[in-house]
Amino acid sequence: MRDDWWDRPVWVITRRGPQEVARPDQAADLLENGWPEKSSDAYLLATEAVGSALTDPDSTSARQTARLAFEAAAGEAGILDKRERPADS
Repeated sequence: MRDDWWDRPVWVITRRGPQEVARPDQAADLLENGWPEKSSDAYLLATEAVGSALTDPDSTSARQTARLAFEAAAGEAGILDKRERPADS
């Protein structure tokens, strides 16, 4: 696993179906280009946290915070896919 990857991916449901988000750059792309609601507090916090993780890719805590914030925002937006997946998906 690369250093900039999250410890576990976050799965979301997009227009194209289930999508694995495993890195801050993937989260940033989805937040910018495919997010259903861009005005919630959770969205704004996720955008800020993901930006911090991209600015400091060596920071484990920044990556962990970004993942948690992204997952929370996805849950609030109703796009979080909670189905269990094998570890190597």
